[in-house]
Amino acid sequence: MKTIPRPKRLVILILVVIVLGGLVALLSRSGSITWTLQGASQPLAAQTATPAQPPSVKPIDRARAIAVMIDNHPDALPQSGINQAALIYESPVEGSLTRLMVVFRSGDVPEIGPVRSARPYFLDWAAGLDAVYTHFGGSDEALSDLKAKTDGLDDADGMTLGATFWRDNSRVAPHNAYTSTAKLRALIDKKGWRPETDRPDLSERGVAKPDGQAATTIKVRHSAGGALTTWSWDAQTDSYFRSVDGRKTQVRSGETFSAPTVVTIELKKKPIADPYGKGLIGIETIGKGPATVYRDGVKIPGQWFKPNAKAALSIKDLNNQLIPLSDGLVWYEVVLTNNNGTIADSAPVN
Repeated sequence: MKTIPRPKRLVILILVVIVLGGLVALLSRSGSITWTLQGASQPLAAQTATPAQPPSVKPIDRARAIAVMIDNHPDALPQSGINQAALIYESPVEGSLTRLMVVFRSGDVPEIGPVRSARPYFLDWAAGLDAVYTHFGGSDEALSDLKAKTDGLDDADGMTLGATFWRDNSRVAPHNAYTSTAKLRALIDKKGWRPETDRPDLSERGVAKPDGQAATTIKVRHSAGGALTTWSWDAQTDSYFRSVDGRKTQVRSGETFSAPTVVTIELKKKPIADPYGKGLIGIETIGKGPATVYRDGVKIPGQWFKPNAKAALSIKDLNNQLIPLSDGLVWYEVVLTNNNGTIADSAPVN
């Protein structure tokens, strides 16, 4: 066998290394080369560190809020749609009763009601949300303000927009008028009203749990002679369950109602024109006053602020910082402290 001289062997070895190196580079660029580790064949691409991906961001909900006045008379119970709301205002009306303004954003709610009449102070809260205001008639002052567009609201009145509402004959009038988000959005489109808004998303909130004093039971009486509303904290569902005079709140479909965040806001009753002696009341909605946020089984004291009718209601702590609300439905309890409204909370003693 003829032996290759040492210098030639060295040249050949160098050429082989160069050729193999070029082949490795070519295959690496094509992504087809594999490396064997402990008997397993693994693509080279899998050996390369994956760049960190930015966290996913949920699109901002631009859908315009829809505020619906809902009956809270005993004959109206159980109500429909309140468990699918973004937020709810409960406030005294005449006769020691309360009424709800239930606010929806995106999503489909096939039955909402019973729908009832407007009151002027609810208009200010709706205006702060840039909402379409939905009702069935109203007090003279409320209807006058809506007609004059005092708060700049688009007015969805069931008294003149029959096709947007229906009557449930299994219930007694006037506690039997209903609507839906589909019908209301169709009305918005038909009227040429703005379908979107730049106001903050009502259903997405900070989930950071703030420090606070334990408060697992909240008892609210909105005004003199009114029912006693009790909110009871449930750690398993991370929410407060609601009952009125000992009766658990349920929706018409049968579910027991709860809310992750309850906010009490202390307001003042004020005189209002009542030419027909119906016992109508007025409420001062502009300014500031005491407020308490209840979430995660604790309470955070603060103040509510609303500088004008079209400004959104904000709740700040005692250091003037916005209090983070829990993700999900927020229920605002309006308490008239100059009309014997009361708020009390407690927690189990260890």
